[in-house]
Amino acid sequence: MTLGVIVFGVTGLTLSGGFVRDIYAQLAEALIHSQSGHLQVSRTGYFSYGSRSPEKFVIAGPESVRTQLVAMPESMTCSRGCISRIA
Repeated sequence: MTLGVIVFGVTGLTLSGGFVRDIYAQLAEALIHSQSGHLQVSRTGYFSYGSRSPEKFVIAGPESVRTQLVAMPESMTCSRGCISRIA
């Protein structure tokens, strides 16, 4: 009986921990997709017409764009290679 209660408690804590971690991951994704909190670079017309066919608005040569962004004095690179903007 005691072992069952311990197993039940550990299972509950593990599931609730995963639930909370997933909520934070989903919140981060929602912030990115809400077009706030990140610098978003797109081709002309993407925000008007890109939702129906985003493959037509792929940036050719994204490394050159990234190099230009890193060269800006008000931006810096993150540890994972992303670019963050300093306000």
